[in-house]
Amino acid sequence: MRSEVQRLLASQNGVARREDSGKPWVLSNAARAGKVIQLFPGVFVDSARRHEEDVRRRAALRYVNGRGALSHLTALAVWRLGWDEPRGARIHVTVPPAVRLRSAKGLAVHRHREFRETYRRSGMVVVSPQDAIVYSWPLLPSWPRTGIVTSAVFGGNVTIEQLRGSLANAPKLTGAAELKRVVDLVAAGCQSPLELWGALEVFTGPGMPEFIRQHPVAGYFLDLYAEDEKVAFELDGASYHAGAGHRERDVRRDARLAALGIQVVRYSYNQLTYEPDQVRREVLAILTARRRR
Repeated sequence: MRSEVQRLLASQNGVARREDSGKPWVLSNAARAGKVIQLFPGVFVDSARRHEEDVRRRAALRYVNGRGALSHLTALAVWRLGWDEPRGARIHVTVPPAVRLRSAKGLAVHRHREFRETYRRSGMVVVSPQDAIVYSWPLLPSWPRTGIVTSAVFGGNVTIEQLRGSLANAPKLTGAAELKRVVDLVAAGCQSPLELWGALEVFTGPGMPEFIRQHPVAGYFLDLYAEDEKVAFELDGASYHAGAGHRERDVRRDARLAALGIQVVRYSYNQLTYEPDQVRREVLAILTARRRR
């Protein structure tokens, strides 16, 4: 029996459905003997490989049996869009509404009326990268999800138009308004998670002007520029850089901008994330002082 099960698993890339065998009891008997494990309903894998992520993902696809695709956080990980799934994390798949499959332990089955476009990635069927980002948005912690959007856009994995199209197909998405704002900010020039955080949480609210993002001046691009006050706010302060060479370049850059009458104010990651109220007060005070000159 054991060799028969091994041959069956080998022929199915390590994953077998009960229906793959002409003798349905073969896999059930092997499971009772501890040789294989039923990872998802009717889907069996080698017990020794039950924790391998690729095996678990293939098992989820065998469960949907050609009627769905890896999605949500699982798809983010497959596309390598800046999200690493913890070991043993729940596998996410999406199927059309007519497919009546249930979620199971370790497996989340989602239904989406706009389920359509799929790709093959690493030999597995997966939703598009833009759908992976949009579907995952409510499930992601706040800080890394903005970085996933910027890295995906500037890394060439998705376009702003593709993200907007996917968002339009998910009108009831939890957090859709926030994601739309992030996409709009990236389209307006925000290029880093820190810059997005500043735009969303710090450089906003009463008294704040409409900053120009990634404004070109003298061969440089200013993160946030208050044109009337001629103040540039840089969101990657000295502690954010990786050595003296970076700091020296910043000093030369700031001196050149000062010669053009532009005041440069730098804020570090720690200031922006742990002291946003203090930073906001300082920014407003600086802008007020410049207006009075």
